[in-house]
Amino acid sequence: MDDDTITAHIADLTAELDALGPDEEERAAELTALREQSRDLLRQRVTRRQLGEDPGLAEADTDLDGEPVVDPGAELAALDRALLRGRALVLHDLAARGADTADVVDRVDAAVAERRWWVRSWPDGLELVAGQIAQDVQDVMIDTEGRWPGCPAHPQEAMALEPELGPEPHWVCAHGCGVVAPLGALSAGA
Repeated sequence: MDDDTITAHIADLTAELDALGPDEEERAAELTALREQSRDLLRQRVTRRQLGEDPGLAEADTDLDGEPVVDPGAELAALDRALLRGRALVLHDLAARGADTADVVDRVDAAVAERRWWVRSWPDGLELVAGQIAQDVQDVMIDTEGRWPGCPAHPQEAMALEPELGPEPHWVCAHGCGVVAPLGALSAGA
């Protein structure tokens, strides 16, 4: 991770903080902590350069036993990027179908928070988290808002997300339309 990446991450976190409402104190605290960790990492890198050391990548460093040291900030940044990407893809599809009400967005945020725990428990799930967030929201909406997202050709039928647990999920109609759109690329319609 280079300084520009860290700086961009700090800017992304700041933008998300600015967009939060007053009732999102817990998320604000998480984002503030992540932003401070990122700022600390950037300060450490600058200090190391000033001392004539190459800050390099933390993965190149080793501990006293010669084992690689993994930068926890890099792991958190990757987790946050994956969660924010998943959130953005789901919100796009909700907005495309006119379902992005405040209550539904709260459900998206709850799904993102739950999936944060899931990915921390199973790091290999990082590339799968966007689809899991979408499925979580879809499951909650069936009980509260009705079927979502409806197929353009079969509006009364909700599309399924495939693969159920895999990368690059896409919306599929089980009634003959096949693949309709990748997650995050639905257009206005049903």
